[in-house]
Amino acid sequence: MASHRHCSRLAALLWGVVALLAVNLRTAQAKERVEDFLDGLRRSGMYDVAEEYLESLKANPNVSDEIKQTIPFELGKTVISKAESISDVDTRLKELAKARTWFEDFLAKSPTNAQAPEAESQIGAVSVSRGKAMMEMSRNPRNSKKKVALLADARAEFLKAQQINDAIEKRLDAAYTKLKADIAAGAEGGPPRQWRWPIPPPTPSVCTWSTGPWRP
Repeated sequence: MASHRHCSRLAALLWGVVALLAVNLRTAQAKERVEDFLDGLRRSGMYDVAEEYLESLKANPNVSDEIKQTIPFELGKTVISKAESISDVDTRLKELAKARTWFEDFLAKSPTNAQAPEAESQIGAVSVSRGKAMMEMSRNPRNSKKKVALLADARAEFLKAQQINDAIEKRLDAAYTKLKADIAAGAEGGPPRQWRWPIPPPTPSVCTWSTGPWRP
């Protein structure tokens, strides 16, 4: 009987260890699984399902704070992908505005997150997409009375994107200048200086949008 109890305790202990390892493994892999699942939904065009899934994560106690922190960012990416698939310009503009709100919300709450630079770039990409949509609307004969206003709004969106692009480039230039100074200091035998890259290189979606002067 004692031997049976001992085996039972040993089995319970082993199951506890297995369960603990499984929890740790789930925690380590959860972020990657969430991203993979979302990418799959987006590739399949299931944007509404992806939004619902992300919203459900907010109240899920089994989801880590690290993942929850990126939910607005992932919602922004999902909505901007959804907007690109919409042919109706009015609806597309509304979705793009929603995407911008999600990215801005993410930056306001998590300015030091590793995804913050991409979120900033995505806001610039949203402005470019909105500007293009407004120009498309201005060419519609039904919007002839609003053409001037639409072109003015489009220009404002392009300028926003350019300002974001300029700010990103300015930080990159500052980081490059500091890096060269640190390398020079090391070459001269001085003490190594600590430096931090302020942001990773921005995505091409913003930095390559302009191919020439803006034209209505």
